[in-house]
Amino acid sequence: MTRPIPPQDDLVRLAQQALFNARDQLSDARMLLRAERASTAFALATLADEEVGKASLCILVLIPAGVLDADGFWDCWRDHGGKLLWARGLLQVIIREPTRVLSKLLEDLTREAKTLHQRKMRALYVDYSPSGLVLSPSATTAAQARSRIDEAQASLDFLLASWGDDGIFERVKDLSAHQDELAAELEWINGALRAEPDKTLGQMRDWIHAQREQADGNVEDSTGILTE
Repeated sequence: MTRPIPPQDDLVRLAQQALFNARDQLSDARMLLRAERASTAFALATLADEEVGKASLCILVLIPAGVLDADGFWDCWRDHGGKLLWARGLLQVIIREPTRVLSKLLEDLTREAKTLHQRKMRALYVDYSPSGLVLSPSATTAAQARSRIDEAQASLDFLLASWGDDGIFERVKDLSAHQDELAAELEWINGALRAEPDKTLGQMRDWIHAQREQADGNVEDSTGILTE
């Protein structure tokens, strides 16, 4: 039997707590980096990125976009690579300007998420390679750890701006009152993405950044919940 997706208020709490935990983990990662513990800092920053991916999952299912059903939600929730994929997608598709066409980017992000999980594990444990080499976590450099922290922080800041305060509960309730309108908009967006994925994604990204620049902290349109 499929485990149901959590109810709305619990999804909001899960998203917030995941973001707050990511914030704490990144703070700890910086302390470790200052103490010249680059490997552990890298691993902890990657765990923070997974928490950002977990929050992204919760936010996705709060919006009637049909992106994830209950099976898809829990599969990603339990999978390290799945959570990293959503976090990396947020960074590389929405926050930054993609350098590749969407189809190629998604392939690369899936591979990168799996590799990143493996690098996190390598940064935590001593291992033994098939060729007979003893592999030490100390192989992770300070520059690699710093880059990992910066990337996770960028994704975290993006989501915290909209989901980090108590007012989000009321904004989500307001959003629920516009489900039919939102569903119609999302149906149009999904159609546009199928027809012209790269162009539509660019327009969505530009709109999101414009909305964020114009935001003054007061939410007048609940359909802007992802972008305020």
